[in-house]
Amino acid sequence: LSQQRVGHAEILLQRRWRDVLHVEAAGVGAVGSSSLSLPSIFDYLPYLRNATHLEPALRIAANIARSNSVRLVLGIPSVKREIQSYLTSTVENLIANMSPKERNTTLIVIMLADISNSSKVESELAEVRGVLDEHLRSGLVEVINPPVHFYPPIEKLQQSTLGDSIERVRWRTKQAYDFAYLMMYASSRGEFYVQLEDDILSKPGFATQMINFAKKQMSSGHKDFFVLDFCTLGFIGKMFKCVELMKFATYILTFAQDQPVDWILDHYVQTKVCRFDKDAKHCRKMKSTIWITHKPSLFQHVGTHSSLKGKMQKLKDRQFGRVSLFVPHRDNVPGDVVTSMATYKQYTIKRAYLGDSLFWGVLPVAGDHITVTFHESTILERILFRSGDAEHPKDRFVNATLQVLPVAANSKDKDASSNKKFRDEPTESGWLEVSRFDPYNGVAQAGPLTYPVLALRLVVLTNHDHWGIISEIQVKGSIATNSNSSKLL
Repeated sequence: LSQQRVGHAEILLQRRWRDVLHVEAAGVGAVGSSSLSLPSIFDYLPYLRNATHLEPALRIAANIARSNSVRLVLGIPSVKREIQSYLTSTVENLIANMSPKERNTTLIVIMLADISNSSKVESELAEVRGVLDEHLRSGLVEVINPPVHFYPPIEKLQQSTLGDSIERVRWRTKQAYDFAYLMMYASSRGEFYVQLEDDILSKPGFATQMINFAKKQMSSGHKDFFVLDFCTLGFIGKMFKCVELMKFATYILTFAQDQPVDWILDHYVQTKVCRFDKDAKHCRKMKSTIWITHKPSLFQHVGTHSSLKGKMQKLKDRQFGRVSLFVPHRDNVPGDVVTSMATYKQYTIKRAYLGDSLFWGVLPVAGDHITVTFHESTILERILFRSGDAEHPKDRFVNATLQVLPVAANSKDKDASSNKKFRDEPTESGWLEVSRFDPYNGVAQAGPLTYPVLALRLVVLTNHDHWGIISEIQVKGSIATNSNSSKLL
């Protein structure tokens, strides 16, 4: 990765900025002459007069040229939330629901939008790198942080509009600038741009469905569409042609302090097609010719804690359908499963192991465990425990281990060459560690193991300050042959 490389998008931004400066200079030079002074972006963004560029303050991108192959740019602005972050879970979900072919024509741009607190940016960037490093290196994902001088002095805004509190006015103004900057950055990166949020779920194959829907409009009587809508909530899932982003971004910046950004979009579309001498019904009809909705929705909002302090956001898109919070595996190796953890409601470990539910444990503490005793000694091919879920991504096991109980005491030696990461001596009771939970994505996995085992367990190593969810349990294997042990005593 190269943070210093100035990509094609930044070069275009610089060129556009120089053009604006030249136009402004021409207008200033005309003062006192018979010519009129030209209006410019500086008339409503005067604090930018002394800025020399709009390049991102931070850019993490692979040194791979992909601009010619990218059709779909997914923009995700993110501000670190005080209670719970959904960012990496959101991006993981998007990637999991794309095929390899779709990934080759898609670019995901994450904009870490904290501009006054570098420690928050560093914290989020560390998590993004920890979870998404493979996709950063492949060029599928890029990370940017906007320059602080792009924004007006948000904290000094004093004028309240629409009856909102001044805190909300500052928050929504900042959000509008975030969206505008991300659109400017993405305007030359692909064919279509989709505005998303950092706390959503997607449907499998969403990328192909969106491209096909756009093709359908362009080959029919709606080739001049402005926005294709893939979610009924706010600004989520709104698709634009990249060539139209700069003009729309300018409109957003013009009214950023007056209206929420989703209302600005509505006003923009109304300005394009609605007549003042017609009623609201006629306006809605005309809007539907350039603002076209896809059914069913392809994205769902799952976050509950807004980036606006104290705001709870429980809106759901009813057209999306039911959200599955766990991945069922109904063919796990037969065994008796127990846990020492208190269980929340019906989310028991037995149901989770059978593939009927997730497991939800209350405040795991050091020494807590989940233990599976197999009915017969087993050669394990794959072990996977995934913690957290889409609605509770922080309910992960962050310091816990997976252990197996080999049939023979010397079984640990048989697997030393293939399991070098975990070669600790077994405990006095004979348990052998085979994996630990990744602190970033909450996953622990192992296998294949080459020796027969009697049991498998998850052991919590430290007290947790949050609940623990296991949203996927996969234990694949086959009955061991020529074994003289079959039960754990």
